[in-house]
Amino acid sequence: MITAYAWPPRTSDRFALADAYVNLLDWPLYIGSERVLLEAAEASFDHSPHTRLTAACSSFDGVSVPRAAAMDALIRLERNHGDGGTPPVPCVLFGDRGTFLAAAGTAERLSDLAGVEVVSGPEAHIVLPPTSGAHWDTPPWSPVEREPLALPGAEVLRPPLRDGMRLWAGRQPSSDARLDAEGPGKPWRLPTRSP
Repeated sequence: MITAYAWPPRTSDRFALADAYVNLLDWPLYIGSERVLLEAAEASFDHSPHTRLTAACSSFDGVSVPRAAAMDALIRLERNHGDGGTPPVPCVLFGDRGTFLAAAGTAERLSDLAGVEVVSGPEAHIVLPPTSGAHWDTPPWSPVEREPLALPGAEVLRPPLRDGMRLWAGRQPSSDARLDAEGPGKPWRLPTRSP
């Protein structure tokens, strides 16, 4: 069945979001460790509004940082975008983390920045709206046309993340422990199976 949704999807419109992830972005969706089809994802939200929906990082890389640093970086990116410099960089906020999406295979270049966690590959996942507490600050699609944004290389994130991490690292109670802790907004990985 084909359903037309208003564009762009809102964070509260779980069916339109799931449709965009599958039919526009072609992202593999997961609930828990199980890959699900669009209909199963929609049915899961019907049964439990607290379903945790994730996408495998197979067609993009995730660059996750503490939420305050992400918000600072988003402001810097917006200023550069307004000046015609940096293209929009999708960012999902969840818990105490912000995760930017970059072109696949490019985020490893940022792993030298303190407090940055790179998530990439089909075994790595990011939490997606409409999961409770998750929302797009900058969604991965055009706000006016039903088309995906071209994901930039992660290098465009280096200056704003470097500055954002420098600004916010001193305000965290114990920055190293905080950055390594498993928090609710930490990108999620599929459990690995023992041989």
